[in-house]
Amino acid sequence: MHLWWRRVEEGDAAAGRGWLSDEERRRCERFRREQDARAFTARRAFARSVLASYLGRQPGELEFVTNAHGKPALARPEGGLTFNWSRSGDWMLLGVTWGREVGVDVERLHARVRDEEELSSLAARVLTPLERDSLAALAGRERMTAFVRAWARKEAVLKALGTGLARDPATVEVGLESLGPLTALELDAAVYPGERGARLLDIVAPEGFAACVVAEGRDWDLLTCSRAA
Repeated sequence: MHLWWRRVEEGDAAAGRGWLSDEERRRCERFRREQDARAFTARRAFARSVLASYLGRQPGELEFVTNAHGKPALARPEGGLTFNWSRSGDWMLLGVTWGREVGVDVERLHARVRDEEELSSLAARVLTPLERDSLAALAGRERMTAFVRAWARKEAVLKALGTGLARDPATVEVGLESLGPLTALELDAAVYPGERGARLLDIVAPEGFAACVVAEGRDWDLLTCSRAA
């Protein structure tokens, strides 16, 4: 499993605009804010440049498709390469692997949840009963941090499964406790169905962010973590 970080910069969007497909250009035109269009273009440019380096292709040659729930893939997969991406604030995260489904997510720790009232409302909707009990035992910023960490884990699971939020996050038990660096959580069949199972790893993220990777199977390790500034 290779992980790539990138801070969004103005130049990323300018460099990658010529690589967009016609459908992607139309999507850019639908954004109401120029900032969102630039972020979309920068994310696609970053993904294309990294993936093209693995495949020996030019970035503009790569085309993306999405499944019914929005999970991206290459229109013409090569060599079993699979990937997933996420963005929060100025940071983008790209996970690349081979022969297995993957999901990644990055979240800004104290931006998704504004106050205790919103935290309680979200927790009631997306946490399992056991996770809600664990959250109730925490206080202050620790509660916020634990909730956002759990949310990043759930998003990564749902993205690896390819369902997105079409599956109820409250059915995905991932816990709130900190796992520590490179400590894997083995996901059981109730969370990740299938013969191969899946593993979850919390990722060392830029300060103020939480991040997670989930991939199918139990025979993979985090081999590389590259941060391109």
